[in-house]
Amino acid sequence: MLIFVLPASSEPTGSSLSEKTPPQEPAPIVIVQLSGRGLVLVESERPLRALVVTAEHRVVVRSESVAGWTGRMLAQPLTAEESPTRAHGFVSFSGEGAVLLDDA
Repeated sequence: MLIFVLPASSEPTGSSLSEKTPPQEPAPIVIVQLSGRGLVLVESERPLRALVVTAEHRVVVRSESVAGWTGRMLAQPLTAEESPTRAHGFVSFSGEGAVLLDDA
């Protein structure tokens, strides 16, 4: 299974998701799940970086850096109180797989 996070510009035309989100909260994101057999082509301005996630090692990253993930994982947005810098915009990944980052 492969999960991709699409840029905000991929939202349907006329969508007003930002109006529903308080200013201090991160904006909603669009996620696409792919499963089965086949190939996936990803276009990026720079190489993606992969961080391995295991049952014993969860990963916390800035949500804006996440391009996608592979494997069987749970992505959990963190509150400001739960984040490493006490700021909004972080997500925790647990399970088995890899997080693909576009954060160069």
